[in-house]
Amino acid sequence: MAIAGEPREVTYAGLAALSSRVGSALLAQGVTRGDRVLILLPDSAEFIAAFFGAAKIGAIAVPVNPFARTADYIHYIENSAPRAAIVYSEALEEFLPASSERAQMPIVLVGDEEIETGGVTCAKWRAWTGASSERLAPAETSPHDPAFFLYTSGSGGKPKAAVHRHADMLVTSQGFARGVLDLHKEDVTFSVSKLFFAYGLGNGMYFPLSVGARTVLNPERTKVDRVIEMVTRYRPTVFFAVPTFYAAVLRAAEAERDFRTNYLPGLIRSVEEVTIGGVFSRRLPDQVLNRTLEDAWARECRSPSNMMQELAARFREARLHVFRHRRGMLFASSIRPRPFAGERAGVSPTVNAILEAIGTKPAINRKELFEKLIMDPPSEDAESRKLGLASDLHWLISEGYIIEFNDGSLDLPRAKPKPKEVEMAVVQAADQNLALVAASTSRPLSELEIGGS
Repeated sequence: MAIAGEPREVTYAGLAALSSRVGSALLAQGVTRGDRVLILLPDSAEFIAAFFGAAKIGAIAVPVNPFARTADYIHYIENSAPRAAIVYSEALEEFLPASSERAQMPIVLVGDEEIETGGVTCAKWRAWTGASSERLAPAETSPHDPAFFLYTSGSGGKPKAAVHRHADMLVTSQGFARGVLDLHKEDVTFSVSKLFFAYGLGNGMYFPLSVGARTVLNPERTKVDRVIEMVTRYRPTVFFAVPTFYAAVLRAAEAERDFRTNYLPGLIRSVEEVTIGGVFSRRLPDQVLNRTLEDAWARECRSPSNMMQELAARFREARLHVFRHRRGMLFASSIRPRPFAGERAGVSPTVNAILEAIGTKPAINRKELFEKLIMDPPSEDAESRKLGLASDLHWLISEGYIIEFNDGSLDLPRAKPKPKEVEMAVVQAADQNLALVAASTSRPLSELEIGGS
């Protein structure tokens, strides 16, 4: 593996093939030996392929800061007179005005290939490299031929191009990377300094590649927290940074200590529990917390015993009784449903009529029940019978002999479940994402739901 990240791993074979494709594509654009190729790319496989692709055909790679301004690019273009440019999409807005100062050069766009180009024709990296051949013989360059330009910082005036020869990479790799750092193929390197800097180009690119090691690339602007996150993830064996970065790390650590000591206690409070919705849980910025939630959910899906115990306790606290009804669905009611076990002869005819009507037509509603049992035309006697029927129905529901569901339907309970059967039913419902629907005693309750249905 040549690149450990980011944003993806790239093998040595893949990187070599991409470099050859870039070289072939540059030749097809008319770039020849000694021509300059301007590279405005973040640290990435595309940067390395563009650099070595240009060097392989004898052209001169000119990597510059992809986060610079138009005035800087005007200077780079006027000074290096590039034959072609490979530009990151986020740098295009600043680069295009600079490129219009002279005859338009071929531009290859990397990144967001659908970005507005202001009418300037740009080749798109994926198609540009995809249409080129991986078979490319290297140009017959000498060790003393220029391989790349690196611009100075400009602290003593305008940035100046320092010319580096092909032999320079070999000399520094042997003398410093191997002789001083003792790099080996087992190493993982990470350079905070970017590849367009001399310090970053060696440490982050050709030093590790010269020994078959892996390099970690950060395509983003340098930020302390991001660098620390990447160090934690990739565990580099050799880490390169400049004194100003180490100072920034110390300042960040001091700021965090101050925040934790003086501000954090007033911003947080302890709670016994917190509910995090499913959608929000997938958007948590803290990856550790996000992973913790995912692992907990996976455990519950495999073995929902903890969920069953929690639900059973909550139901008992709410004085809800769970029972199975209607195609195996689970329901909860504040009254324990129970079959009518009394002697039919010992109750009123109206009670018997209600039980018989619901038994012969399950899921009947109140209106249908009244119409079935009171067929007389409206009269004072019919109203009296209707009130009596409503009173008996209310008693049957409040005692659990009849279940009135939240959709208004009426049903007779099944045989009384045993406590162990109730707990097993809760486990199975959680495991199968069945809906838990609340049943009412006298008035319908709103539905409760476990999982999705």
